[in-house]
Amino acid sequence: RCPYCDEVGGEGQGGCAHCGFPCDIYRRLVTDPNDVPDQSRRDSIECQNAGVVIRLDHHPIVIIGRSDQPFDGADVQTIRHRGLEERHVAIIRGQDESTWLIDLARTRCCVFIDGRPTRLAKLCHGTVVQLGPLAWRLNTVKGVLSPVAPIAGLDLSVDAEVEGRLTRTQLEIRRGQMTALVGPSGCGKSTLLEAIRDGSGLAGSVEMAGRVFFVPQRDLVHHDLRLGDALLAIGQLYGRDVLPFEIDAALDSVGLPPSFKTKFPGELSGGQLRRFRIAGALLSGAGVIVADEPDSGLDHETADEVISLLHSLAVRGATIVAVTHHRHVLSYFDHVITMRATDKGGAVEGDAVLGDPGDPSKADAEAMVEDSGWVDATIGMARRFRILLRRERQKLTSPILTRISIGRIRVPHFVLSLILVPLLFAMSVAISVPTDPNRDVQDGLYGDIAPIARLGFLSIVSVVWMSASGSHLSITRDRVLYDYERSHGLTWGGILSAKSVVLVIVGLLQTLVFAVLLYLIRD
Repeated sequence: RCPYCDEVGGEGQGGCAHCGFPCDIYRRLVTDPNDVPDQSRRDSIECQNAGVVIRLDHHPIVIIGRSDQPFDGADVQTIRHRGLEERHVAIIRGQDESTWLIDLARTRCCVFIDGRPTRLAKLCHGTVVQLGPLAWRLNTVKGVLSPVAPIAGLDLSVDAEVEGRLTRTQLEIRRGQMTALVGPSGCGKSTLLEAIRDGSGLAGSVEMAGRVFFVPQRDLVHHDLRLGDALLAIGQLYGRDVLPFEIDAALDSVGLPPSFKTKFPGELSGGQLRRFRIAGALLSGAGVIVADEPDSGLDHETADEVISLLHSLAVRGATIVAVTHHRHVLSYFDHVITMRATDKGGAVEGDAVLGDPGDPSKADAEAMVEDSGWVDATIGMARRFRILLRRERQKLTSPILTRISIGRIRVPHFVLSLILVPLLFAMSVAISVPTDPNRDVQDGLYGDIAPIARLGFLSIVSVVWMSASGSHLSITRDRVLYDYERSHGLTWGGILSAKSVVLVIVGLLQTLVFAVLLYLIRD
Protein backbone atom coordinates (compact mmCIF):
# COMPACT_ATOMS: atom_id res chain seq x y z
CA ARG A 1 0.00 0.00 0.00
CA CYS A 2 1.36 3.40 -1.02
CA PRO A 3 1.84 5.60 2.08
CA TYR A 4 1.01 8.72 0.06
CA CYS A 5 -2.05 7.90 -2.06
CA ASP A 6 -3.06 4.78 -0.05
CA GLU A 7 -3.53 2.76 -3.24
CA VAL A 8 -2.84 -0.97 -3.10
CA GLY A 9 -0.47 -2.55 -5.62
CA GLY A 10 0.81 -0.98 -8.78
CA GLU A 11 4.32 -0.47 -7.40
CA GLY A 12 7.02 -0.72 -10.02
CA GLN A 13 10.65 0.39 -10.32
CA GLY A 14 10.54 1.49 -6.70
CA GLY A 15 7.72 4.00 -7.15
CA CYS A 16 3.94 3.97 -6.94
CA ALA A 17 2.33 3.50 -10.36
CA HIS A 18 -0.58 5.72 -9.33
CA CYS A 19 1.15 8.81 -7.89
CA GLY A 20 4.87 8.20 -8.46
CA PHE A 21 5.72 8.31 -4.75
CA PRO A 22 9.20 6.68 -4.14
CA CYS A 23 8.00 3.84 -1.93
CA ASP A 24 11.31 1.96 -1.84
CA ILE A 25 13.26 5.00 -0.60
CA TYR A 26 10.52 5.69 1.94
CA ARG A 27 10.88 2.20 3.40
CA ARG A 28 14.66 2.60 3.61
CA LEU A 29 14.33 5.90 5.48
CA VAL A 30 11.30 5.10 7.64
CA THR A 31 11.94 1.64 9.05
CA ASP A 32 9.62 2.08 12.01
CA PRO A 33 6.66 4.32 11.09
CA ASN A 34 5.39 6.15 14.14
CA ASP A 35 2.12 8.06 14.19
CA VAL A 36 3.09 11.38 15.70
CA PRO A 37 0.28 13.93 16.09
CA ASP A 38 0.60 16.98 13.87
CA GLN A 39 1.79 20.15 15.53
CA SER A 40 -1.10 22.55 15.06
CA ARG A 41 0.86 25.68 16.00
CA ARG A 42 3.38 26.88 13.45
CA ASP A 43 6.48 28.66 14.72
CA SER A 44 7.33 32.12 13.45
CA ILE A 45 10.00 32.06 10.76
CA GLU A 46 13.47 33.06 11.90
CA CYS A 47 16.19 34.59 9.78
CA GLN A 48 19.05 32.47 11.16
CA ASN A 49 19.36 30.38 8.01
CA ALA A 50 19.93 33.35 5.72
CA GLY A 51 23.03 31.78 4.19
CA VAL A 52 21.91 28.15 3.96
CA VAL A 53 21.07 27.25 0.36
CA ILE A 54 20.30 23.55 -0.03
CA ARG A 55 21.09 22.03 -3.42
CA LEU A 56 18.87 19.19 -4.57
CA ASP A 57 20.33 18.45 -8.01
CA HIS A 58 23.52 16.70 -6.83
CA HIS A 59 21.88 13.71 -5.13
CA PRO A 60 18.48 12.04 -5.52
CA ILE A 61 18.11 12.01 -1.72
CA VAL A 62 18.88 14.97 0.57
CA ILE A 63 18.49 14.56 4.35
CA ILE A 64 18.19 17.73 6.44
CA GLY A 65 18.71 17.76 10.21
CA ARG A 66 21.05 18.48 13.11
CA SER A 67 23.02 15.26 12.73
CA ASP A 68 26.00 14.90 10.38
CA GLN A 69 25.84 11.08 10.40
CA PRO A 70 26.14 9.85 6.80
CA PHE A 71 23.41 7.84 5.12
CA ASP A 72 24.10 5.51 2.20
CA GLY A 73 23.16 7.12 -1.13
CA ALA A 74 22.07 10.43 0.39
CA ASP A 75 23.51 13.90 0.80
CA VAL A 76 23.28 14.92 4.46
CA GLN A 77 22.76 18.66 5.02
CA THR A 78 23.63 19.51 8.64
CA ILE A 79 21.99 22.57 10.20
CA ARG A 80 22.78 23.16 13.84
CA HIS A 81 19.53 24.56 15.15
CA ARG A 82 17.57 23.72 18.28
CA GLY A 83 14.32 23.65 16.30
CA LEU A 84 15.41 20.70 14.13
CA GLU A 85 15.50 16.97 14.84
CA GLU A 86 18.60 14.81 14.31
CA ARG A 87 17.12 13.68 10.99
CA HIS A 88 14.28 16.02 10.26
CA VAL A 89 13.19 15.56 6.63
CA ALA A 90 14.25 13.92 3.41
CA ILE A 91 13.86 15.60 0.02
CA ILE A 92 13.70 13.07 -2.83
CA ARG A 93 13.91 13.68 -6.58
CA GLY A 94 11.63 11.19 -8.35
CA GLN A 95 12.22 9.52 -11.67
CA ASP A 96 9.73 11.84 -13.37
CA GLU A 97 11.59 14.94 -12.06
CA SER A 98 9.03 15.28 -9.27
CA THR A 99 10.14 16.39 -5.80
CA TRP A 100 8.89 14.67 -2.65
CA LEU A 101 9.21 15.45 1.05
CA ILE A 102 9.20 12.84 3.85
CA ASP A 103 9.03 13.86 7.51
CA LEU A 104 11.59 11.83 9.49
CA ALA A 105 10.98 13.40 12.91
CA ARG A 106 10.28 10.73 15.53
CA THR A 107 9.01 12.82 18.43
CA ARG A 108 6.86 15.48 16.79
CA CYS A 109 5.60 16.69 13.44
CA CYS A 110 6.75 20.23 12.77
CA VAL A 111 7.02 20.26 8.99
CA PHE A 112 4.82 22.79 7.22
CA ILE A 113 4.26 23.05 3.49
CA ASP A 114 2.89 26.48 2.54
CA GLY A 115 1.84 26.94 6.15
CA ARG A 116 0.03 23.61 6.54
CA PRO A 117 1.37 20.67 8.62
CA THR A 118 2.22 17.54 6.68
CA ARG A 119 4.13 14.25 6.89
CA LEU A 120 4.35 13.43 3.18
CA ALA A 121 4.08 15.93 0.33
CA LYS A 122 4.73 16.38 -3.35
CA LEU A 123 6.49 19.71 -3.78
CA CYS A 124 6.08 22.11 -6.67
CA HIS A 125 7.88 25.25 -7.80
CA GLY A 126 7.52 28.09 -5.29
CA THR A 127 6.47 25.88 -2.37
CA VAL A 128 7.56 27.23 1.02
CA VAL A 129 9.00 24.43 3.19
CA GLN A 130 9.18 25.26 6.90
CA LEU A 131 11.09 23.09 9.38
CA GLY A 132 10.52 24.40 12.86
CA PRO A 133 11.37 28.11 12.68
CA LEU A 134 13.42 27.82 9.46
CA ALA A 135 11.95 28.12 5.99
CA TRP A 136 13.02 27.71 2.38
CA ARG A 137 11.40 28.23 -1.00
CA LEU A 138 11.73 25.51 -3.64
CA ASN A 139 13.07 26.47 -7.04
CA THR A 140 12.63 23.45 -9.30
CA VAL A 141 14.37 25.17 -12.23
CA LYS A 142 17.62 25.66 -10.32
CA GLY A 143 17.10 22.60 -8.14
CA VAL A 144 17.64 24.44 -4.86
CA LEU A 145 15.89 25.32 -1.63
CA SER A 146 16.52 29.03 -1.09
CA PRO A 147 16.07 30.49 2.40
CA VAL A 148 13.24 32.97 2.89
CA ALA A 149 13.30 35.85 5.31
CA PRO A 150 10.41 36.54 7.68
CA ILE A 151 8.00 39.41 7.10
CA ALA A 152 7.03 41.50 10.12
CA GLY A 153 3.26 41.43 9.81
CA LEU A 154 0.87 43.37 12.05
CA ASP A 155 -2.20 42.41 14.04
CA LEU A 156 -5.04 44.73 13.01
CA SER A 157 -8.07 45.78 15.04
CA VAL A 158 -10.60 47.04 12.49
CA ASP A 159 -13.35 49.45 13.56
CA ALA A 160 -14.58 51.02 10.32
CA GLU A 161 -17.70 52.94 9.36
CA VAL A 162 -18.34 55.11 6.29
CA GLU A 163 -21.71 56.82 6.14
CA GLY A 164 -23.83 55.56 3.28
CA ARG A 165 -21.18 53.08 2.12
CA LEU A 166 -20.20 50.86 5.05
CA THR A 167 -21.98 50.11 8.31
CA ARG A 168 -19.89 49.78 11.45
CA THR A 169 -17.57 46.81 11.01
CA GLN A 170 -15.36 45.42 13.78
CA LEU A 171 -12.76 42.76 13.01
CA GLU A 172 -9.58 41.32 14.48
CA ILE A 173 -7.14 40.32 11.73
CA ARG A 174 -4.00 38.41 12.70
CA ARG A 175 -0.53 38.50 11.22
CA GLY A 176 0.59 35.56 9.14
CA GLN A 177 -2.93 34.95 7.85
CA MET A 178 -4.90 35.58 4.67
CA THR A 179 -8.32 37.17 4.89
CA ALA A 180 -10.69 37.26 1.90
CA LEU A 181 -13.50 39.78 1.37
CA VAL A 182 -16.23 38.34 -0.87
CA GLY A 183 -19.68 39.47 -1.88
CA PRO A 184 -21.62 41.10 -4.72
CA SER A 185 -20.62 44.44 -6.24
CA GLY A 186 -21.59 47.44 -4.14
CA CYS A 187 -21.48 45.64 -0.78
CA GLY A 188 -18.63 47.71 0.64
CA LYS A 189 -15.63 45.44 0.01
CA SER A 190 -13.44 48.10 -1.57
CA THR A 191 -14.57 50.67 1.01
CA LEU A 192 -13.50 48.39 3.87
CA LEU A 193 -10.23 47.66 2.09
CA GLU A 194 -9.54 51.38 1.67
CA ALA A 195 -10.31 52.02 5.35
CA ILE A 196 -7.72 49.41 6.29
CA ARG A 197 -5.19 50.73 3.79
CA ASP A 198 -5.17 54.34 4.95
CA GLY A 199 -5.63 53.49 8.65
CA SER A 200 -8.92 55.39 9.02
CA GLY A 201 -10.77 52.15 9.77
CA LEU A 202 -8.38 50.88 12.45
CA ALA A 203 -8.98 51.22 16.17
CA GLY A 204 -7.01 54.06 17.76
CA SER A 205 -4.81 56.64 16.09
CA VAL A 206 -2.96 54.54 13.57
CA GLU A 207 -0.44 55.70 10.97
CA MET A 208 -0.20 53.13 8.16
CA ALA A 209 2.13 55.07 5.84
CA GLY A 210 5.12 52.88 5.01
CA ARG A 211 3.62 49.82 6.70
CA VAL A 212 1.00 48.80 4.14
CA PHE A 213 1.37 47.95 0.46
CA PHE A 214 -1.66 48.28 -1.80
CA VAL A 215 -2.07 46.06 -4.87
CA PRO A 216 -4.72 47.75 -7.05
CA GLN A 217 -7.18 46.04 -9.34
CA ARG A 218 -5.75 47.81 -12.37
CA ASP A 219 -2.17 47.36 -13.50
CA LEU A 220 -1.01 50.89 -12.61
CA VAL A 221 2.63 51.09 -13.67
CA HIS A 222 5.02 53.57 -15.27
CA HIS A 223 5.17 52.19 -18.80
CA ASP A 224 8.33 54.15 -19.64
CA LEU A 225 10.26 52.86 -16.62
CA ARG A 226 12.20 49.60 -16.51
CA LEU A 227 10.94 47.04 -13.99
CA GLY A 228 14.23 47.09 -12.09
CA ASP A 229 14.15 50.88 -11.74
CA ALA A 230 10.51 50.78 -10.67
CA LEU A 231 11.22 48.14 -7.99
CA LEU A 232 14.21 50.12 -6.74
CA ALA A 233 12.04 53.23 -6.40
CA ILE A 234 9.32 51.31 -4.54
CA GLY A 235 11.79 49.91 -2.01
CA GLN A 236 13.42 53.31 -1.45
CA LEU A 237 10.06 55.07 -1.08
CA TYR A 238 9.37 52.68 1.81
CA GLY A 239 12.66 53.68 3.43
CA ARG A 240 14.74 50.64 2.46
CA ASP A 241 18.25 50.62 1.02
CA VAL A 242 17.65 48.14 -1.79
CA LEU A 243 20.67 46.24 -3.07
CA PRO A 244 20.83 44.93 -6.67
CA PHE A 245 20.70 41.27 -5.62
CA GLU A 246 17.51 41.96 -3.65
CA ILE A 247 15.74 42.96 -6.86
CA ASP A 248 16.84 39.69 -8.48
CA ALA A 249 15.68 37.74 -5.43
CA ALA A 250 12.29 39.48 -5.39
CA LEU A 251 11.68 38.71 -9.07
CA ASP A 252 12.79 35.11 -8.57
CA SER A 253 10.46 34.77 -5.57
CA VAL A 254 7.43 35.60 -7.70
CA GLY A 255 8.44 33.34 -10.57
CA LEU A 256 9.96 35.98 -12.86
CA PRO A 257 13.53 35.60 -14.13
CA PRO A 258 15.97 38.29 -12.93
CA SER A 259 16.51 39.33 -16.55
CA PHE A 260 13.03 40.88 -16.47
CA LYS A 261 14.43 43.84 -14.53
CA THR A 262 15.55 45.34 -17.86
CA LYS A 263 12.12 44.93 -19.45
CA PHE A 264 9.30 47.46 -19.64
CA PRO A 265 5.73 46.80 -18.42
CA GLY A 266 4.43 46.71 -21.99
CA GLU A 267 6.50 43.57 -22.62
CA LEU A 268 4.75 41.60 -19.85
CA SER A 269 1.46 39.71 -19.82
CA GLY A 270 -1.33 40.46 -17.36
CA GLY A 271 -0.31 37.65 -15.01
CA GLN A 272 3.34 38.72 -15.10
CA LEU A 273 2.35 42.29 -14.22
CA ARG A 274 0.49 41.00 -11.14
CA ARG A 275 3.62 39.07 -10.16
CA PHE A 276 5.62 42.25 -10.60
CA ARG A 277 3.28 44.07 -8.19
CA ILE A 278 3.82 41.32 -5.61
CA ALA A 279 7.58 41.66 -6.09
CA GLY A 280 7.11 45.33 -5.22
CA ALA A 281 5.32 44.31 -2.05
CA LEU A 282 8.29 42.10 -1.13
CA LEU A 283 10.84 44.88 -1.66
CA SER A 284 8.74 47.41 0.24
CA GLY A 285 9.11 45.41 3.45
CA ALA A 286 5.53 46.30 4.35
CA GLY A 287 3.96 44.02 6.93
CA VAL A 288 0.39 44.51 5.66
CA ILE A 289 -0.63 43.85 2.05
CA VAL A 290 -4.11 44.80 0.89
CA ALA A 291 -5.14 43.73 -2.60
CA ASP A 292 -8.22 44.81 -4.53
CA GLU A 293 -9.12 41.84 -6.75
CA PRO A 294 -5.53 40.84 -7.58
CA ASP A 295 -6.92 37.93 -9.63
CA SER A 296 -9.41 39.92 -11.72
CA GLY A 297 -9.18 39.57 -15.49
CA LEU A 298 -7.06 36.43 -15.22
CA ASP A 299 -7.87 32.85 -16.15
CA HIS A 300 -8.36 30.34 -13.35
CA GLU A 301 -4.85 28.91 -13.54
CA THR A 302 -3.11 32.31 -13.50
CA ALA A 303 -5.43 33.57 -10.76
CA ASP A 304 -4.51 30.51 -8.71
CA GLU A 305 -0.80 31.29 -9.16
CA VAL A 306 -1.21 34.92 -8.06
CA ILE A 307 -3.19 34.02 -4.93
CA SER A 308 -0.65 31.28 -4.18
CA LEU A 309 2.11 33.89 -4.24
CA LEU A 310 0.20 36.07 -1.79
CA HIS A 311 -0.30 33.00 0.41
CA SER A 312 3.47 32.41 0.46
CA LEU A 313 3.90 35.95 1.84
CA ALA A 314 1.36 35.20 4.57
CA VAL A 315 3.31 32.06 5.46
CA ARG A 316 6.35 34.28 5.99
CA GLY A 317 4.39 36.45 8.43
CA ALA A 318 2.66 39.12 6.35
CA THR A 319 -0.92 40.20 7.01
CA ILE A 320 -2.90 39.74 3.77
CA VAL A 321 -6.35 41.18 3.12
CA ALA A 322 -7.73 40.71 -0.39
CA VAL A 323 -10.97 41.13 -2.33
CA THR A 324 -11.73 38.27 -4.72
CA HIS A 325 -14.58 37.01 -6.88
CA HIS A 326 -12.89 33.69 -7.71
CA ARG A 327 -14.42 31.09 -5.41
CA HIS A 328 -11.94 28.40 -6.39
CA VAL A 329 -9.05 30.26 -4.67
CA LEU A 330 -10.75 30.57 -1.28
CA SER A 331 -8.98 27.42 -0.05
CA TYR A 332 -5.79 29.50 0.21
CA PHE A 333 -7.38 31.88 2.73
CA ASP A 334 -7.43 31.34 6.47
CA HIS A 335 -10.62 33.40 6.87
CA VAL A 336 -13.38 34.42 4.47
CA ILE A 337 -15.57 37.45 5.24
CA THR A 338 -18.83 37.57 3.29
CA MET A 339 -20.37 41.01 2.83
CA ARG A 340 -23.79 42.12 1.64
CA ALA A 341 -25.44 45.37 0.63
CA THR A 342 -27.97 47.04 2.93
CA ASP A 343 -29.92 50.30 2.89
CA LYS A 344 -27.30 51.88 5.15
CA GLY A 345 -24.28 50.54 3.25
CA GLY A 346 -22.19 47.39 3.11
CA ALA A 347 -22.31 45.02 6.06
CA VAL A 348 -20.57 41.85 7.19
CA GLU A 349 -22.69 38.73 7.36
CA GLY A 350 -22.73 36.83 10.68
CA ASP A 351 -19.96 36.85 13.26
CA ALA A 352 -16.77 37.80 11.43
CA VAL A 353 -14.48 38.52 14.36
CA LEU A 354 -11.19 36.84 13.51
CA GLY A 355 -8.71 35.73 16.11
CA ASP A 356 -9.11 36.57 19.79
CA PRO A 357 -10.60 40.06 20.22
CA GLY A 358 -9.66 39.94 23.88
CA ASP A 359 -5.95 39.92 23.04
CA PRO A 360 -5.28 43.21 21.27
CA SER A 361 -1.81 43.76 19.93
CA LYS A 362 -0.85 46.85 21.93
CA ALA A 363 2.75 46.64 20.82
CA ASP A 364 1.73 46.86 17.19
CA ALA A 365 -0.58 49.79 17.87
CA GLU A 366 2.09 51.66 19.79
CA ALA A 367 4.63 50.99 17.05
CA MET A 368 2.25 52.26 14.40
CA VAL A 369 1.43 55.52 16.17
CA GLU A 370 4.99 56.33 17.17
CA ASP A 371 5.81 59.90 16.20
CA SER A 372 9.21 60.19 14.58
CA GLY A 373 9.31 64.00 14.98
CA TRP A 374 9.39 66.83 12.49
CA VAL A 375 13.12 66.43 11.81
CA ASP A 376 12.72 62.82 10.67
CA ALA A 377 9.62 63.79 8.71
CA THR A 378 11.56 66.51 6.90
CA ILE A 379 14.42 64.13 6.13
CA GLY A 380 11.94 61.57 4.82
CA MET A 381 10.29 64.17 2.62
CA ALA A 382 13.66 65.21 1.17
CA ARG A 383 14.57 61.56 0.56
CA ARG A 384 11.30 60.88 -1.30
CA PHE A 385 11.77 64.05 -3.34
CA ARG A 386 15.24 62.90 -4.41
CA ILE A 387 13.81 59.51 -5.44
CA LEU A 388 11.08 61.20 -7.47
CA LEU A 389 13.61 63.44 -9.23
CA ARG A 390 15.70 60.42 -10.25
CA ARG A 391 12.60 58.59 -11.46
CA GLU A 392 11.45 61.53 -13.58
CA ARG A 393 14.92 61.78 -15.10
CA GLN A 394 14.88 58.04 -15.91
CA LYS A 395 11.47 58.35 -17.54
CA LEU A 396 12.59 61.36 -19.58
CA THR A 397 15.60 59.50 -20.99
CA SER A 398 13.89 56.10 -21.16
CA PRO A 399 15.01 53.92 -24.10
CA ILE A 400 11.38 52.91 -24.67
CA LEU A 401 10.75 56.43 -25.99
CA THR A 402 13.09 55.86 -28.96
CA ARG A 403 11.02 56.50 -32.04
CA ILE A 404 13.23 57.21 -35.07
CA SER A 405 15.84 54.93 -36.58
CA ILE A 406 18.18 56.04 -39.37
CA GLY A 407 19.96 52.93 -40.47
CA ARG A 408 21.73 51.69 -37.37
CA ILE A 409 21.39 55.07 -35.68
CA ARG A 410 18.54 55.31 -33.17
CA VAL A 411 17.57 58.81 -32.15
CA PRO A 412 16.21 58.99 -28.57
CA HIS A 413 12.97 60.79 -27.83
CA PHE A 414 14.82 63.11 -25.46
CA VAL A 415 17.06 64.36 -28.28
CA LEU A 416 14.04 64.88 -30.50
CA SER A 417 12.25 66.99 -27.90
CA LEU A 418 15.44 68.94 -27.14
CA ILE A 419 16.40 69.75 -30.74
CA LEU A 420 13.58 69.01 -33.20
CA VAL A 421 10.79 70.77 -31.32
CA PRO A 422 12.80 74.01 -30.74
CA LEU A 423 13.91 73.89 -34.37
CA LEU A 424 10.32 73.77 -35.62
CA PHE A 425 9.30 76.66 -33.38
CA ALA A 426 12.38 78.67 -34.40
CA MET A 427 11.60 78.18 -38.11
CA SER A 428 7.96 79.16 -37.59
CA VAL A 429 8.86 82.35 -35.72
CA ALA A 430 11.58 83.26 -38.23
CA ILE A 431 9.12 82.95 -41.11
CA SER A 432 6.45 84.93 -39.24
CA VAL A 433 8.81 87.85 -38.45
CA PRO A 434 10.98 88.80 -41.49
CA THR A 435 14.45 90.23 -41.02
CA ASP A 436 13.63 93.45 -42.98
CA PRO A 437 12.11 95.86 -40.38
CA ASN A 438 10.29 97.96 -43.03
CA ARG A 439 8.88 95.17 -45.17
CA ASP A 440 5.82 94.23 -43.11
CA VAL A 441 4.99 97.87 -42.29
CA GLN A 442 4.92 98.75 -45.96
CA ASP A 443 2.71 95.74 -46.67
CA GLY A 444 0.26 96.90 -44.02
CA LEU A 445 -0.07 93.42 -42.53
CA TYR A 446 0.91 94.13 -38.94
CA GLY A 447 0.13 97.75 -38.36
CA ASP A 448 2.55 99.77 -36.30
CA ILE A 449 3.74 96.92 -34.04
CA ALA A 450 7.52 96.81 -34.17
CA PRO A 451 9.00 93.55 -35.49
CA ILE A 452 11.18 93.19 -32.42
CA ALA A 453 8.05 93.27 -30.21
CA ARG A 454 6.34 90.63 -32.31
CA LEU A 455 9.50 88.55 -32.25
CA GLY A 456 9.65 88.66 -28.46
CA PHE A 457 5.95 87.90 -28.08
CA LEU A 458 6.03 84.89 -30.41
CA SER A 459 9.21 83.61 -28.74
CA ILE A 460 7.60 83.74 -25.30
CA VAL A 461 4.50 81.96 -26.61
CA SER A 462 6.70 79.29 -28.20
CA VAL A 463 8.65 78.67 -24.99
CA VAL A 464 5.47 78.43 -22.90
CA TRP A 465 3.90 76.10 -25.44
CA MET A 466 6.93 73.80 -25.51
CA SER A 467 7.10 73.55 -21.71
CA ALA A 468 3.41 73.48 -20.83
CA SER A 469 2.34 70.96 -23.45
CA GLY A 470 4.65 68.26 -22.12
CA SER A 471 3.83 68.81 -18.45
CA HIS A 472 0.07 68.96 -19.01
CA LEU A 473 0.09 65.79 -21.10
CA SER A 474 2.22 63.91 -18.58
CA ILE A 475 0.16 64.89 -15.54
CA THR A 476 -3.25 64.23 -17.08
CA ARG A 477 -2.17 60.92 -18.62
CA ASP A 478 -0.83 59.50 -15.34
CA ARG A 479 -3.29 61.09 -12.90
CA VAL A 480 -4.77 57.75 -11.76
CA LEU A 481 -1.30 56.26 -11.35
CA TYR A 482 -0.11 59.20 -9.23
CA ASP A 483 -3.26 59.00 -7.14
CA TYR A 484 -2.49 55.34 -6.43
CA GLU A 485 1.10 56.15 -5.47
CA ARG A 486 -0.17 58.15 -2.54
CA SER A 487 -0.44 54.73 -0.84
CA HIS A 488 3.40 54.65 -0.98
CA GLY A 489 3.53 57.71 1.27
CA LEU A 490 3.77 60.20 -1.61
CA THR A 491 1.78 63.41 -1.86
CA TRP A 492 0.43 65.28 -4.85
CA GLY A 493 2.63 68.22 -3.86
CA GLY A 494 5.79 66.11 -3.90
CA ILE A 495 4.92 64.38 -7.18
CA LEU A 496 4.07 67.64 -8.96
CA SER A 497 7.10 69.44 -7.50
CA ALA A 498 9.52 66.78 -8.73
CA LYS A 499 7.90 66.72 -12.15
CA SER A 500 7.90 70.52 -12.30
CA VAL A 501 11.61 70.75 -11.45
CA VAL A 502 12.53 68.29 -14.20
CA LEU A 503 10.23 69.98 -16.72
CA VAL A 504 11.61 73.43 -15.85
CA ILE A 505 15.14 72.17 -16.50
CA VAL A 506 14.02 70.67 -19.81
CA GLY A 507 12.17 73.89 -20.64
CA LEU A 508 15.31 75.95 -20.00
CA LEU A 509 17.34 73.69 -22.25
CA GLN A 510 14.68 73.90 -24.95
CA THR A 511 14.62 77.70 -24.62
CA LEU A 512 18.39 77.90 -24.98
CA VAL A 513 18.36 75.71 -28.09
CA PHE A 514 15.40 77.68 -29.48
CA ALA A 515 17.18 81.02 -29.01
CA VAL A 516 20.38 79.79 -30.65
CA LEU A 517 18.55 78.26 -33.62
CA LEU A 518 16.35 81.36 -34.06
CA TYR A 519 19.41 83.61 -34.10
CA LEU A 520 21.18 81.41 -36.65
CA ILE A 521 18.14 81.19 -38.92
CA ARG A 522 17.43 84.95 -38.85
CA ASP A 523 21.10 85.81 -39.27
